Amino acid sequence: MLLSEDIEGMEIHRVVQALRDAGVTVPVIVVGVDNDEKRVIAAMKAGAADLVSFDLPEHLMLVVEREQRFVRMARAYRHLEESHKETERRCHSLLDSSRDAIAYVHDGMHIYANRSYLEMFGFEDTEEIEGQPIMDLVADEDMPRLKEFLRTYARSPAENGEPATLEVKCVSATRGTFQAVMEFTPASIEGEPCTQIVIRDRAVDPDLAEKVKYLSKQDMLTGLFNRQYFIEELELAVESARTGESDGMLFFLLPDNFRTVRETVGIGGSDLVLRELAELLRREAGEQAVISRFGDTTFTILVRGMGIEEAEALGERLREAIAGHLFEIEGRGVSLTASIGITPVNEHVKDAQDAVSRADLACDIASQNGGDRIHLHNPKTDAELGRERDDEWKRLVESALEHDLFRLYYQPIVSLLGDTREQYEVLLRLVRDDGEEVSPNSFFPVAENHGLLPAIDRWVMDHALASLAEHRGNGHDTRLFIKVSGTTLDDEEFLPWAVECLKRHQVNPQAVVFEIA
Repeated sequence: MLLSEDIEGMEIHRVVQALRDAGVTVPVIVVGVDNDEKRVIAAMKAGAADLVSFDLPEHLMLVVEREQRFVRMARAYRHLEESHKETERRCHSLLDSSRDAIAYVHDGMHIYANRSYLEMFGFEDTEEIEGQPIMDLVADEDMPRLKEFLRTYARSPAENGEPATLEVKCVSATRGTFQAVMEFTPASIEGEPCTQIVIRDRAVDPDLAEKVKYLSKQDMLTGLFNRQYFIEELELAVESARTGESDGMLFFLLPDNFRTVRETVGIGGSDLVLRELAELLRREAGEQAVISRFGDTTFTILVRGMGIEEAEALGERLREAIAGHLFEIEGRGVSLTASIGITPVNEHVKDAQDAVSRADLACDIASQNGGDRIHLHNPKTDAELGRERDDEWKRLVESALEHDLFRLYYQPIVSLLGDTREQYEVLLRLVRDDGEEVSPNSFFPVAENHGLLPAIDRWVMDHALASLAEHRGNGHDTRLFIKVSGTTLDDEEFLPWAVECLKRHQVNPQAVVFEIA
């Protein structure tokens, strides 16, 4: 951007700040009558990239070329940085979140194991297994075979890049002996050569495991992608946009007055409406769109390589299709409208949560203006409305904590390995003033910003343990999985409080598993 020094009311620092507020990252070059050293320094302190004189056009061209090179270098650096982060993230995700039991071994000794591996053999953390021989996890009768295999493998690690395999009987502190297949692949950690070992339990049906993996991406009611998978795809889109590869558009869709629909056709009927709505979105959005059921009644759509005009056209097409569709539920005709928020996914978006917040805010604005409309997010004009919305969520959370307006649900967890214990994941909902239940996805970001997550976590744990104590008192061997935020784990007072809470409710600590949310 070229800025004339003579324009009244266009001070350098105000222009630079306005660009930042709008999320625009461009160098500002000031053109003035003179470019003596003091004026140049003052302009650069105010945020300009440089100051040049009207009388020196060649100097201006050189400065412009320099800044263009800097922008290209900055984008290239950001691309490399994001690519490096993505590689690290993917490796970390593959290892620590993989369902496969994976370990790294050097000279027959463990140097790393992921969570699935630790759980398979009954270890609490990586420190317990570091330095332990791999031989200790194999039954006595198979040790000679493993020794010979490792000796041969050391001389010839792998053929054609395929992992070498060995079927053995493994020994677990929690499960006893079980038949497994070990897969060996050459690897390295911090530049040092080692061996990656993947252990697959023969008792688990591979077809079933693949089906579970597929279902883990899906919303069971609508067949669309679920929230977790959509966020992963959105993170990739944000990283692609920040490195200059490809922008995209994000849509956040909320049916208007869906509570009235639920009261009219009942819970089962409203589920059918959501299923039919999902099919309509899939049909209208096209094959390139990634569509998810993001919340109880909210949907999100991500389309890469789409511009703003195309996005507004698609938004209108979706809105008209919904408004013009008659949902037939058990002989009743139900009509529906929707509010749709749209936001670009470009280099100014920080992360997936930032993109969702922008689209969600745009959807709120469309809804507040009467619904049945689209709204394209504007960072500057929407900011005040966003603050008002955050203040309202803060009030609702504080009121829920004070007046017990949260509600807990217990979702069964079924083991694929035959564990018959009762296990439930604790789910939280906030009850709004109108009686509508809201998932944590809507209010957790605001709660985190205002330091309310520890209080929510304590409320959940206290009430969940009270229910657990009553249930176990009736003779049930029940275990609860309770989510705890990272903020709470950083609180030095939480652990003593949790111990006291377990004692107060007389609950065996083995009956509770904390999950980091």
